[in-house]
Amino acid sequence: MAEKPSRKISLSYTDGSQGRISFLEMGRADAAAVVFVHGFAADLLTWQFCLVPMAANYRVIAIDLPAHGKTHDAAGDCSLDYMADWLNAALNLLGVEAAHIVGHSMGGRIALALAEAHLEKVLSLSLIAPAGIGGHFHREAFERYLYEGSEAAAHAAAVQLVGTDNTAYIPALTSSLIAAATPERRETLLRFLRRIESASGDLGVYDWSQLHCPVTVLWGDQDRIIPVPDGLPNLRRIDGAGHVPHIEASRRVTNHILEFLNVL
Repeated sequence: MAEKPSRKISLSYTDGSQGRISFLEMGRADAAAVVFVHGFAADLLTWQFCLVPMAANYRVIAIDLPAHGKTHDAAGDCSLDYMADWLNAALNLLGVEAAHIVGHSMGGRIALALAEAHLEKVLSLSLIAPAGIGGHFHREAFERYLYEGSEAAAHAAAVQLVGTDNTAYIPALTSSLIAAATPERRETLLRFLRRIESASGDLGVYDWSQLHCPVTVLWGDQDRIIPVPDGLPNLRRIDGAGHVPHIEASRRVTNHILEFLNVL
């Protein structure tokens, strides 16, 4: 008999080689795992609107990346290789042999790196506005936010994150950005930002043929941080959404991911 899914959302912690890893887990312990990887200067709670619908049929796990949320600050050189190995080790600690990976922005690019280096861990990829796959990355508001550390700069960055009809989310996003950029973490976040930038030039256009797992890509059609590039596989545009469609249009995003997973 299948286990009854858990709908309780609470943080848990485990210790990896670099220190504490923060995560939450819910849903069916006996089902396939779906692992959520957040973006730059966010945390696992960015997925809060998507988790409960997914938990009815899956083992759902959301993880805080290094120097984000309540996970340890040690992020190595912030490179894709380092982060792919870190995520692989984190999944091993959580007893995840393989999972469907959902990644947003920087987390989407880390998910791609995981599939490149540890394909056995990846059943499928659902990528939301993945960074570093080519095209222009509008980083200016985030650089100012990190260099200044002011509420005004965080607010300006939050404004850039959402579509024009989704301004109600700006105060919460501003508060989240302020909390993320602590003095202790600001330099690490800048290193992450530079890594995203270095992977986002025209010479960094992503070669999708190197992937050997099912992929779907979701992108807000009003994304002002990373406008939708050409040549994306299985693309679903989210009308009216900016760079955080999993927050702005969580039901549409979740339904699309579920539809994608249900036909695998």
